[in-house]
Amino acid sequence: RAALSIAQNDFSIDLAGSNTGTMYGRGAYLAEHCTKADEYAVDEPGGYYEGVYALLLCRVCLGKFYYTKVRDQEAGAKVKSGEFDSTVGDRLAAADTFREFVVYDADQIYPEYVVLYSRVHAKDSKEHIERLTKVPYHLQLPVYWMNCHVDPVKKDFHDQVVVGKHTVATLQSLVDFCFKGAGSIKVLRATRVENSSVWRKYVDRKKLIQTQLSHGHRAGHLEHQILTKEFLRERGEESISVRDLQEEINEHLLWHGTSKAAAQKIAKDDFHIPTGKDMKHAARFGNGAYLAEEVEKSLTYAEPDPDGIRWVLLCRTIGGDFYYTEEHTRIDANQLRDQAGKHSVLANPEGKGPREFIVPTSEQVYPEFILELKVENWTRPDPVYMKRTKMQIEVPHGVTPGAMMLARLPDGREVQVQVPVGARPGMKLEIEV
Repeated sequence: RAALSIAQNDFSIDLAGSNTGTMYGRGAYLAEHCTKADEYAVDEPGGYYEGVYALLLCRVCLGKFYYTKVRDQEAGAKVKSGEFDSTVGDRLAAADTFREFVVYDADQIYPEYVVLYSRVHAKDSKEHIERLTKVPYHLQLPVYWMNCHVDPVKKDFHDQVVVGKHTVATLQSLVDFCFKGAGSIKVLRATRVENSSVWRKYVDRKKLIQTQLSHGHRAGHLEHQILTKEFLRERGEESISVRDLQEEINEHLLWHGTSKAAAQKIAKDDFHIPTGKDMKHAARFGNGAYLAEEVEKSLTYAEPDPDGIRWVLLCRTIGGDFYYTEEHTRIDANQLRDQAGKHSVLANPEGKGPREFIVPTSEQVYPEFILELKVENWTRPDPVYMKRTKMQIEVPHGVTPGAMMLARLPDGREVQVQVPVGARPGMKLEIEV
């Protein structure tokens, strides 16, 4: 975490030597041998980075250096006086160990690379070594997060970081790639959501689904690659990445259109998936959070604010094992998903798309970016009308003809139905919803 913190926030000379003491005064100590640097590396016993160590590969400007073969705690004072710019402690010549290079001003050093590694010992088995490299290693938090060095289990944080021009440009290219409609979209502003409590829930659900799949069956693979994955697969991790997504559990980046108020509430408190009387409209493929790979589909849910801006979230989403349907409408898809032991619904209406991904719980989606979009010359697609679905409900005891009874629909809604004349308790009624 210290290496990630330095990479994010620069060196702090005031903290130098706080753990190991100082041989040449308080400064930043560097070495030409990684063996020497490894002496100072520590892991995180019991934590996420247990067994993982870090080195920083730095650019350093030594200038005119003070050379010594012996311990000299006053070396820093010689530099401070202006006579020298740094210190070279040559323990290689004096004790056949290593040379150390010390600078006393953080502006003389630039941490260019963070190298994470595990130590391999002579007694380690070949199988143990192979396990270390078999699975790609992921940081606890995305490397481009402002809080990437913080432990989200031990410290809460909730920051909305307005991203810079480079990230906005990447998001603009991603939006353009995922937009198949007429007209144009401009990303006016983008905010990255760094919310530790929402992230913890997401990671816990990811571990659960990963365990379930490893003990039962593998998640099915998509016939066509997700658009965001297709665009980002060759890009690095400097601002947005799919490299730390676990494709084996169908973890992807997907779009979710909403209102300004809802986007801000989701960023703060996570998704809320309404049920029963809280549902405001029918759910075409069952209840859940709806996401899409095509921006245009998400735009149909994103009503413009008073300034004409539309709000869309780019979310990490865990699909797990999909329940797949090509039905035009399947309001009981969530029930069929549960019966089949699946984790989410992948709807591809009539095999023509646009594909929608429906997850049943908020823990399966993390809202990472909020995009504010200016959409011009776009004609909203004609609304899709759900096909009517027939279902049977049973008249409960104590309900008489003409009275209203509560019926729970397959998509989770609750509706009032009037009991017809002649109906008796226990009788099955057929309704169309």
